[in-house]
Amino acid sequence: KTSVPFRSFVQRTDQWDRTFDYRLREWSIVQELGVLAEPWLITAATAFETAVSPQTGDRLGGTSRMSLLVECEDSPLSGTLSGTSSEDERGLNLSLRFSPKETLDLVFDVGLAWSRNDNPAPQLLLELEVTGLIDLPVPFASDSGLLEGRVFVDINGNGVYDVDSSGEGGDFPLEAMILSIGEGRQRVSSDRWGRFRFAALPPQTYQILVSEPPQDAALDAPVEVDLTEGERRFVDIPLRPSLRIRGSVLVTEAASTDQAAGNTATEQTAAGVPNARVTLTPADGAVLETRSSPSGAYEFSDLAPGDYVIAVDAASLPERFELTSPDSASVSLGTSSVSGIDFRGWIRPRQLVITFQPPFADFTASPDPATTADTVFLDGGWSFDFDGEIVVYEWDLDGDGYPDATGESVEHRFLAPGAYPVTLTVTDNDGASDSVTLTVTIN
Repeated sequence: KTSVPFRSFVQRTDQWDRTFDYRLREWSIVQELGVLAEPWLITAATAFETAVSPQTGDRLGGTSRMSLLVECEDSPLSGTLSGTSSEDERGLNLSLRFSPKETLDLVFDVGLAWSRNDNPAPQLLLELEVTGLIDLPVPFASDSGLLEGRVFVDINGNGVYDVDSSGEGGDFPLEAMILSIGEGRQRVSSDRWGRFRFAALPPQTYQILVSEPPQDAALDAPVEVDLTEGERRFVDIPLRPSLRIRGSVLVTEAASTDQAAGNTATEQTAAGVPNARVTLTPADGAVLETRSSPSGAYEFSDLAPGDYVIAVDAASLPERFELTSPDSASVSLGTSSVSGIDFRGWIRPRQLVITFQPPFADFTASPDPATTADTVFLDGGWSFDFDGEIVVYEWDLDGDGYPDATGESVEHRFLAPGAYPVTLTVTDNDGASDSVTLTVTIN
């Protein structure tokens, strides 16, 4: 049976010394590719670490590592060849591990290190490590038992450690997990295969706890084990996946004028949208929902691996809010959480309705009534405009429909007695006009 497990992750770490105002940012990029052809496991790994200054963006240093691990489940011998390269130093190391028994490990390391400028001279490092478990009988004590096992993330939930499940890499062991029994009676750590072993224990019932489980896994209850006299008990400690989906609902402070026409907007600094309703729909199961925080962040936790659809409810968004990103997204959870699923939009400005008001025409005649010997004074100053000013005054003094005089006020003598219709037409600066007709009586 053959499979090709692969692992890749990117990690960023920020450090800030407030006393000296010193900031450091470290990037780690790790790629691991293996070939599992039972009983052989061959794994090649590369790791790149870079330190930069967040203030200036300058690169402060970096280290590159490459390694090749060869193991065989049927052989007590395994080996790792690794190389290291930094700004000033280079290194090459060969590590051979020989485990003739489960209680004995022999590790032989040969290393060569040299500087980039060959000063000082290259250094040869030799190291031998012997690790063993020795059982010493205790007089007048009953035969003890051994309690060991494996701690792992149970991807398919069957409670059994599967090396390869459905061709997707299967369950994976947890390294450096702290396990304890009783009330802290013993504490041990798991190795890179997830295996652990407690010291000799008297026969009784024990509860195994995982003190600090990883962020994306959980142990719902302690694992209870009955250990009998002289028994060597192997126990699986399956942790269920407890994954998260995180993101934010954001609104941009400004958008381009072409956005209303459907063109891509130039986004400015974004702010969070509080109390937005976000839903999560699994492939099979009930719909989950949450509300965004005052900063616009949301989170769904304690999720199992699988496919989900996450969406934002448009009805819960602010008035005139228009999304510039899709209102839903498909998310596939494997062995790690997913973050950065953001919903973005902008708030459309209120529409302003601008109306143009026509002017209002009015005038007075003095004296009225008048005689043929009087000069009649016609005053159009009583006219006004709501949203501007009047620029043209036109007077029709004989009722023929054509202007006979212009100006805000005029003087005119009527030579024969009678009733004369006088019309004033005013026009404002927007081109709108209004007319009024009054009758002037001449005796």
